[in-house]
Amino acid sequence: MTTAQPMLQTTQDAYTVLFVDDEPQTCKWFTRLFSNEFSIITACSVDEALQALLSAARRLPCW
Repeated sequence: MTTAQPMLQTTQDAYTVLFVDDEPQTCKWFTRLFSNEFSIITACSVDEALQALLSAARRLPCW
């Protein structure tokens, strides 16, 4: 079993959504469906989601 890197797609001035599913095709489908409206981060495991959150937290503004 290989560990895929979380996909990060950013859209300027959009809300960011983290989508986690163990099926890579579902992550791709979600990204295609919602990437015009939101900045999408997908992960295929809890570990990938935590890694993506830590990585994104460094780039996202804090309120």
